[in-house]
Amino acid sequence: MVTVCCAGLYWDAEAALDFLLMRRDIDRRKIILFGRSLGGAVAIYLAALHSHVDKVMALVVENTFTAIPCMAQMMFPGASHLPLFFFKNKFMSNREIRKVRAPALFLSGLSDQLIPSRMMMELYQACSSPLKHIETFQGGTHNGTWTCYGYYDHINRFTSYLLHNHFPLNAEDPSLPADPSVATTTNSGGGGAWGNGSPPTSGENSSMTQSLHKQWGEQEK
Repeated sequence: MVTVCCAGLYWDAEAALDFLLMRRDIDRRKIILFGRSLGGAVAIYLAALHSHVDKVMALVVENTFTAIPCMAQMMFPGASHLPLFFFKNKFMSNREIRKVRAPALFLSGLSDQLIPSRMMMELYQACSSPLKHIETFQGGTHNGTWTCYGYYDHINRFTSYLLHNHFPLNAEDPSLPADPSVATTTNSGGGGAWGNGSPPTSGENSSMTQSLHKQWGEQEK
């Protein structure tokens, strides 16, 4: 019998990312974290981790819950009276997501029979990333949202937008040759996207988000 351990999953994810960051045969500036359901909670934790916050290009999560105590309250009405320490594994993504600064894409199936789609909206709203987007899928179930029309197109548009408008997000990887095909943008500080070490202001964030929606809309025509 295998028992899921919150700390153990976090450690495994950290080890996997650290392994990628040690490799010399990949572009370590382009690491994107993806997680679905419980995996989304682990991906959020990793993207929020202080020691790795500047090493992640983007975060993509699908049909993820806000926290185990919240799920317990939904499934068992009496659980709302249980103290937090009662839960061995908490997966408090609704807290961790507030630390996430990397661009984030939220994929939510509106027919999820296990995790209510409102939890994905709550995570999206709580996310502190200056560039975030949520995409909903009519008929998307907990395990079948990936089969919905346009699912992969939205992921592709998101990653393509980042590569052509907000790259590099982190310092250049000295072990890799420069890629002249990648376009970069400048913000009011004169650096590359976030190149001055600080995230965009609320006004810049609005402009970036509008640009994202505009580009996606043009690609859908």
